[in-house]
Amino acid sequence: MRNFKLIPALVILLVLPTLAAAGTLESLSGTADCETWAADLTVSFRPGIMMSRIEWSVVLQDAAGIEVDRFEFAEFIQIPAEPTKVYSFAGTWNPVLDGDYKVTGSFSVFDVFDDGFNETSDSFVIDLACGSVGTDPVGEPCVYSARYWADHPGTWPFSSIEINGRTFDQAAMMQILDGHRHRLMGFALIRQLIAARLNLANGSADDILPLIAETEDYLASRVMPPRDNRTSQALAMRLKAALLHYNQRGCPDAEQSGVTMSLGDDFAGALDKGATEVMSLGSLKAMYH
Repeated sequence: MRNFKLIPALVILLVLPTLAAAGTLESLSGTADCETWAADLTVSFRPGIMMSRIEWSVVLQDAAGIEVDRFEFAEFIQIPAEPTKVYSFAGTWNPVLDGDYKVTGSFSVFDVFDDGFNETSDSFVIDLACGSVGTDPVGEPCVYSARYWADHPGTWPFSSIEINGRTFDQAAMMQILDGHRHRLMGFALIRQLIAARLNLANGSADDILPLIAETEDYLASRVMPPRDNRTSQALAMRLKAALLHYNQRGCPDAEQSGVTMSLGDDFAGALDKGATEVMSLGSLKAMYH
């Protein structure tokens, strides 16, 4: 689905040499589940490039085609020393998803030169099926989502939990489990950890134990992932995605919901919707004409 668009310059003789110095979108991969989305954008840079810009949008639509959530981003990027670089983005859906949805991601890279710019673009589409888990077959415990545990506090197998030396009572855990709109990755990670611990205590499969231990070790070393630390954000997002996948297993004989996320080592972590640059392509054109 990748497209290449050449914006003509005023003088064709000036355009041809600059094509050898382009910033080009080489590949795009996107993943999504019923709580989050992520995308990896690979951009190549040839020697002599002056300036480059990334613009993208990720749109969530329900089964009727109505837009229910949107993320947008536009930013001039620093030209790296290496010829190829991966840029990673992610976000958390604002509404609680229940039903069928479509995620559409549209990404563009602009190579800016003296008399115009080139554009390369790509997109992805992901279908989601989201909803509550099924009932418990006789003798086989279900694995429930964080949303389920927040809605059914009377079924909890314990009323307090210790994480990183701090004890959380049921009221504190309820605040975290009910905070699905919280944008900080640290809270999202603890939310999935609490749900996993509840599922484990409820009798679900204990293959989650190594992941729980790794998550608790991470939280012990970094109480809250710094927003400017990409490595810490990457690890937090991978742990959160793995816990989320476990918590969405549902019942042994029931159909699972959601889409498994597969994240690379360079994953950047969550972005707020507010991180949107005001400058448009119209103003960009005006700068170079």
